[in-house]
Amino acid sequence: MADATDTQRLEDERALLAAIVAGDPERVRELMVKDPSLAKARVREGFDAGASAVLKAFYLVHFNDPRKVSDGNREVLEVMGDMAEELDLVEAAALGNFEIVMELAHDEESANVHSGDGWTALHLAMDDDMRAALVAGGADINRRSSNQLANTPLHAAAFAGRIDGVRFFLSNGADPNLVCGYTPLHYAAERGDAEMVRLLLANHAD
Repeated sequence: MADATDTQRLEDERALLAAIVAGDPERVRELMVKDPSLAKARVREGFDAGASAVLKAFYLVHFNDPRKVSDGNREVLEVMGDMAEELDLVEAAALGNFEIVMELAHDEESANVHSGDGWTALHLAMDDDMRAALVAGGADINRRSSNQLANTPLHAAAFAGRIDGVRFFLSNGADPNLVCGYTPLHYAAERGDAEMVRLLLANHAD
């Protein structure tokens, strides 16, 4: 019986992740109603291996080519945010859940934990209020990801085209010249984001 249960769980996890990638909110909702703990399903291969289902849904909206983001992707993220239980710090920060963030981020150690695929909460925070709350809780502006990119929250903001994040991190002491293959300036230039390029150059980025 245990083997059958484990097999069904694995099938449900795979189905949820497939529905997330497909941008199918109805299928995601169906599976999450069946078992909300499926939100902890992990991506098993690829660059984001180790990411939870919640974070996979988040990446497809916020760290994707905007031209590829569908209404289905956005609806899936809303469903996951509404139905996922027991969010960890990184997931809560990504989803904008201040209550959980304030509960979990209270010192340097707790505020700088990494997700299963290597990001800190500060890498994935999407607005300045959340970024400020994390920094106040002990998050390190220059903390690198623990994945192969080894980049900082500033790199992540530049890659995602978040000029608000770039401005926040620079104004709070982020080093614009830390290298992880690319610098933040490289990301901004690659995106053709002239405003971000000017902001970084004004802060002595190379």
